[in-house]
Amino acid sequence: FVPDIVFCHGIDGISYEAYHAGNEGGVPSISMLGDTWLAQAWRDLPNFDPWNALAAGRSSSRAVGAAKRLLGSMGRLAGLYTGVRPRRFYPTLVISSYLLNDLQEARAPLAGLAKLFAPILDARFFDGDAPIGRLGERSSQLRCLFVSRMELLKGPDVAIEGVAEAVRRGADVTLTMAGLPPSKTADEFLRHLVQEQGIADRCRWAGSPDDSELMNLYRTHDVFLFPSRIKEGFGLVNAEAMACGLPVVGTVSSGPADLIIENETGCPIPDNDSQAMASRLV
Repeated sequence: FVPDIVFCHGIDGISYEAYHAGNEGGVPSISMLGDTWLAQAWRDLPNFDPWNALAAGRSSSRAVGAAKRLLGSMGRLAGLYTGVRPRRFYPTLVISSYLLNDLQEARAPLAGLAKLFAPILDARFFDGDAPIGRLGERSSQLRCLFVSRMELLKGPDVAIEGVAEAVRRGADVTLTMAGLPPSKTADEFLRHLVQEQGIADRCRWAGSPDDSELMNLYRTHDVFLFPSRIKEGFGLVNAEAMACGLPVVGTVSSGPADLIIENETGCPIPDNDSQAMASRLV
């Protein structure tokens, strides 16, 4: 079976294998790019493909490197591709300016083949053509919401420390934490941090909400916190929060820079900066 076209979307390793197999087999592809896997392949293909890694002959041992290069030469004679970059670039939809710039910096031959195409929010976030917005009135207390996987790369500790610092500066702030459950170690660390920072009575753990519960969380809070340390492709939760009427205080060193715009949709902050977060909350 030989397909007419390959669509690459999803987990980076799977997407890359589909992209590379189609590329080598001459089957055209179209990709929906949600992270940096394609730019990484264009920077250094042997890091992604075992055969190309072998053919490149990289090794700390001179003898092993020579043996690998010999096998690569034999592969070339047999018609196998041994380049250090993919053979060609096929049309790609890219979900953020950050990822498009990443491809450009990797010197991928875009030539008009890569276009920005932001993710589309589910219809439940809209009332007709308008974002659904918040529920009820704002209270005098600032209700902050953090939604993500509960891992430190997503910055839940920065959210806790930022809210705690805002409270120390005199702000009346609470924090709700929701998302996929953390590991036991991360859970213990975060709960200890809440106690250490003195905001146990201001922090609510909402577990892993289903879709309707998550929607209600968005619509009954005042501000969304997104202090991620990861180079995010887009940060869909930010768009969801904005559709529910929440400004976002978050990091903008990657994809979320398209969404978190000063004085329009939220407040950009530097990575790992709970003090900057606190300043935006007081």
